[in-house]
Amino acid sequence: MSIEHAGALLLKTLAAKSHVRMSYFYNASDESEEMLIRAGVTEINRSYDDGDDEVDPDEHEAAAWLIDIAASQLEEAGLITTKKLADLLIDDEQDYSMTLTQKGEAFVASGKTFSFSDPG
Repeated sequence: MSIEHAGALLLKTLAAKSHVRMSYFYNASDESEEMLIRAGVTEINRSYDDGDDEVDPDEHEAAAWLIDIAASQLEEAGLITTKKLADLLIDDEQDYSMTLTQKGEAFVASGKTFSFSDPG
């Protein structure tokens, strides 16, 4: 897991949609887990008990935390804005929306790579 993968996924999603809710990434659906795995934000925990491939709930939460940190860094840079929503996430924290600013749209269109700071 890395902040770069989380941030790249967030920017790619915002480039396609211009705004997205945190709950798009952090929910209990198989689709969100697959998206996080494909983007390299989290890994599969091979469960040999039943043969299923699963994402460890702690890793899913860590992946959401990385996306949250990436969103904070992008907001500090003026590339996105965030807005708290009335809905709750699966951990009972408040959901929020993220929207590209004009500066963010120009940044994404430029093809540049954002330099995320490692939260570690």
